[in-house]
Amino acid sequence: MKWYSTVWEEKSKKQRSEHVVLGKTASAKVIQMHTDSDIEIIKKEILPKIKQDGAILDAGIGPLARIATQLLGLNYRVLGVDVSPTALKKADTVLKNHNFKNYRLILQDLSELKLEQPVDAIICLETFYHLPAYLSLRTLEKFYQNLAQNGRCAVQFALKAPSMKHRLHSALWLLTSKIYRTFGGCGFLVTVSRYSHIELQDLLSRTNFKIIKNFGGIYILEK
Repeated sequence: MKWYSTVWEEKSKKQRSEHVVLGKTASAKVIQMHTDSDIEIIKKEILPKIKQDGAILDAGIGPLARIATQLLGLNYRVLGVDVSPTALKKADTVLKNHNFKNYRLILQDLSELKLEQPVDAIICLETFYHLPAYLSLRTLEKFYQNLAQNGRCAVQFALKAPSMKHRLHSALWLLTSKIYRTFGGCGFLVTVSRYSHIELQDLLSRTNFKIIKNFGGIYILEK
């Protein structure tokens, strides 16, 4: 297991699922707010472009399976990929508790993504920017290769000039994480790769993806 994979496996084992997804300051309420906002974008920009029973990849499904749960509830087929075995096990429990059956979970590194057949859409939220920067282009190329022609992606990037709200959130996260580690808690420092809009345009141009829209760092891409 690669070094960045090990961090997420340890987080999934030792932290609450909400904290794995959005850090130590996250709560169930905050998670739900993020999920509601994300799903509105997906409903508007992704779902109208694919058939009702289309296959959607939740890239970095996480222990809460928060996006997969919403998509399965709308009768789409979902493939959930994660680098953490523990996160996948927790996601499976969540989905089974909802009595969903039309899904499959896969243990893979996104930078080495290889699916049996292309999917109609790829959703990668709160995940991509945790990949080391040197793997960004390779991972986007893997997304392109595993996406059906005319398929769409929703990929969330961390921006170099975030809003004041995000800056305060990051500062609070760093402080609470340091306090947890100081007193023997399980705070983790994770990779966050940030890009300017110009850097993202250059990065995406190398993959042949077409940029459709940008929602504050969530880029809608089309093959």
